[in-house]
Amino acid sequence: MRRFIDSEVGATAVFVAALMMLFLSILAWAIDGGLAYDERRDTQSAADMAALAAAFAGPDCENQDWQAAGAEAAEENGFVNDGVTANVTVTNLAPSPGFGPFHARVESIQNTFFASALGTGTSTVASEATASCVKKSGLGDYAVFAAATNCPPNELKINASGMTIDGGVHSNDDLLLTAQAANPGYVDGDITWVDNANISNVTAINGGSAYQWDVAANGYPPTPGGWDIDDYRPTAGPVPPLSGPNNQGSAGYYYYPSGATLSGPLADGIYFAEGDLVLQAFSANAATFVATGQIEIKGVANVLTSPFDSTGLGVFSDFPGVPKCTGLDLAINWSGSSHTWSGAQYAPNGLIDMSGASNSSVNGSIIAYRIDLSGANIAITYDNSFTGVPVTSLRLEK
Repeated sequence: MRRFIDSEVGATAVFVAALMMLFLSILAWAIDGGLAYDERRDTQSAADMAALAAAFAGPDCENQDWQAAGAEAAEENGFVNDGVTANVTVTNLAPSPGFGPFHARVESIQNTFFASALGTGTSTVASEATASCVKKSGLGDYAVFAAATNCPPNELKINASGMTIDGGVHSNDDLLLTAQAANPGYVDGDITWVDNANISNVTAINGGSAYQWDVAANGYPPTPGGWDIDDYRPTAGPVPPLSGPNNQGSAGYYYYPSGATLSGPLADGIYFAEGDLVLQAFSANAATFVATGQIEIKGVANVLTSPFDSTGLGVFSDFPGVPKCTGLDLAINWSGSSHTWSGAQYAPNGLIDMSGASNSSVNGSIIAYRIDLSGANIAITYDNSFTGVPVTSLRLEK
């Protein structure tokens, strides 16, 4: 009888021991697995940042040491590539020509707690990410671009006979694009708008098309240009192709502290005015005009042969300082006739109005918050040599 009881007790002990081993295994899995889950979030964050840093440092954006940049980003997020606590690898998935995308893998080597008692002393948690960076120059093939999204009616208004536009036309809201049946207009490029469009006697040619921009799917297109008024102030750094400790001390830089009226032949250079600037009966071989206030171009046969600014900026008004829809938002105003202009026109906060000008030609883009190009016989030609400020697009792919 005692042997039977001892046998039963022994069997129970074995069973309990087995249950304890199972319980410890489950506990080890739960605790170490939970720690691994937390660690995976950290490694994923580090891999994301490493891939983004490598892509940004790659040849197409900053052209720096992308491997070092990726490793440094992983280290800043807690993972040093020492082979003991972590492994970090950063690779270029397209080594020729070397522009990426860039891939990062971060491995965390952890000492286990409960699982080590079961013979598993370390575990490895790994995460991966891929990123790309593209720096785009140019003005997006847009000859005319209105950035306002809610300034009705007709954020972009072009009502002109004999009008020709070589390049894309876009409005971030409403578009009025009309000409006379006897003297129709032509756009050599796409005609796009976001909200409403009234297009009459104007045709997109040479493969261009007219369609409503899908904001829900694509978002608003990036506004071309990207120029900053502070880059042209006399205390700013040198504006290409200028040199020197500051703009005011550079050759080819002209500063007017309280506005100016310029006429006649002008020397090559950048002309900056605090306040309003008037251009009347002037001619310039290479010039760029920038003002904090309104810019008025009036008279007959004003001529700008080329922009002085290396990015293609011809005229820039920062008026009224912040975007406005109606009222006192006239930034650049044209009147008179027979103007010949080369260089981008830029008014990010206000209205460019050429409705008072006729028989004129513009070689470059017209970019503003609102635009009114109503007039007669206006020719606008996009120039892809005018780059604007390059736009950097950094994207985490997966």
